[in-house]
This record gives sequence, structure tokens and C-alpha cells, in this order.
Amino acid sequence: MRKDNCLIEFCNLMNRCFKRDPETRRRQLGVKTYLVVPLNDTNGIIEWIPGLSPYRGIVENQYRSICGYDDIKNFVINNYPNRKLAKNERVRRFICDILPKFKPSVFCQWFVSNYSDPLSWFSARLAFTRSSAVFSIVGYLLGLGDRHGENIMIDETTGETVHVDFNCLTDHHDHLLCNVYINPEIILVRMKL
Repeated sequence: MRKDNCLIEFCNLMNRCFKRDPETRRRQLGVKTYLVVPLNDTNGIIEWIPGLSPYRGIVENQYRSICGYDDIKNFVINNYPNRKLAKNERVRRFICDILPKFKPSVFCQWFVSNYSDPLSWFSARLAFTRSSAVFSIVGYLLGLGDRHGENIMIDETTGETVHVDFNCLTDHHDHLLCNVYINPEIILVRMKL
């Protein structure tokens, strides 16, 4: 919880900097934040934001309605590359065998179905793009790992992204057993929390 609080405070600081700069203010750049009150390292109180849906849930629902998600899910479970294979071979099999099953891209259909008029559609797509870009920079600078479809929420009213669960901030990923997180040498700023 303390890491969540620190990251939200950092995002609030960035939002203040964005408001001071005319170019970022004109582009309406910022990070959507929420209140976090840590009680200790692992427990605390987090503000509830209505109208958020996890990115994964949105994409799964779109695949269910368009192209049989359950069949794709079963195929992935049964054909996922074995960890005993060399990494290059696993990547090749993933790209050649698994990824083609997820065509066409369906997230764009969610925008079409949720925002019926062109102006709201364009505003939501712009808000999604800008908020994703800003948080990508934040994550890169601070070494944020563990970003997946359940840690990225989408505000259904505005289209903005809201990131949650910052347990893999800075050095925490060094203690994980897998090596899928970022390399420490590319982190420009190392914060000790």
C-alpha cells in the first residue's frame, strides 16, 4: 500500500507539472489518480472509482461476442509453448501459433459500441491514447512491472486508463522467480521506497 501511495503522489506531482506547461495543458495530458491511505505496508484504504472495467474483461467480452473466445482460450491452454523449450523457440511458437488466433483486434470495437456519436468516440479514443502514453512514461521511469489486463482499468465514461496495483515498483521485481519484468539497467530513476 505504501508503494501505491508513493506512486499516486508522484502522479499528482506530474499532473501539477503538466498543468503548468502550456503544451501539455493544451493536449490535456495527465494521469487519472485516486486516493490511497496506507495503514501499513500491505493494508490500507483505496478510493472506489465508479465506472471502471478491467482491460482484460473488456477484451474477453469483445472476443466472446465476435469470434468464440472460449475456443481460443482452450486452444491457448492446450498449445502454449512448453517452458522446457529454448526461449527463442517459445517466442517463435507464440508468435506463429498463438497470436494469430487473436485476430482481428477487438478493442477498437468496444469504443464503437460504447461511444455511438463520432465526437464522443473521438474524445474517448484520444483520452485512452493520451492516458496510456503518459502512464507508459511513468512506468518506464519508475521501473513499474506487473502490468497486465487486470491491473489496467478503463474508465467507461471517458475512455481513460487507470492503473492499479503497484506492488512491482522499482526493486520488487528482482525478488520474483520469473524474468519477464524489466531490466534494471534501463531504469533511469531508481527510487527506494
